[in-house]
Amino acid sequence: MKTTIAVTVALAASILLAGCTVTASRPPASTAPPHQLARGYSTNRSEKAPVTKSLNMLPTTDITSSAGLRQGPIDASNERSTVEQLTGETMPVQVRHLAVGGEFRSGSHLVVVAEVNGGKPHDVDFILAGPNGQRWEHLVKVSTNAPLAAGTIILPKVASGNWVLGVEDESGIADDASGHLTGDVVLGLATFTVR
Repeated sequence: MKTTIAVTVALAASILLAGCTVTASRPPASTAPPHQLARGYSTNRSEKAPVTKSLNMLPTTDITSSAGLRQGPIDASNERSTVEQLTGETMPVQVRHLAVGGEFRSGSHLVVVAEVNGGKPHDVDFILAGPNGQRWEHLVKVSTNAPLAAGTIILPKVASGNWVLGVEDESGIADDASGHLTGDVVLGLATFTVR
């Protein structure tokens, strides 16, 4: 059993690290007033905020090579706006590829593995955003055993358009001595286009 877990962690980590990319750091949050994105980022304030629904997920404890994990695609030409749309973060964001297994279609089960911060147990947010402001979220507990978060998403009705899947880890954010936020957000990301 321990060998299977070690091999599984190594397999998932190699898939994730093979395509690891880091976005340029955003300006410090202290330069942006609350409820606004940092300089260089913008949002259309006339749009209604998306309604967030609960993302249906199953626990995933045994990720093996039979899960068919592959590196999730990222639309590099649109990465910055995708990160902004998904998180709205004013902190620096490290973007990493997700490992995914399964088909991206209505009702299917999609296995998702993300590289996250290790250390103490904490929650990460699995986020699915679709066209027309559709949004689903689910918190998943990360243990100290491995810096990975995993789950099986039961996909909702998947309409035509661009879809973004993210796993957001804010555990690297802390207050410094002067009360300013420091650190980075880790965001596992994959983008899908449904025709």
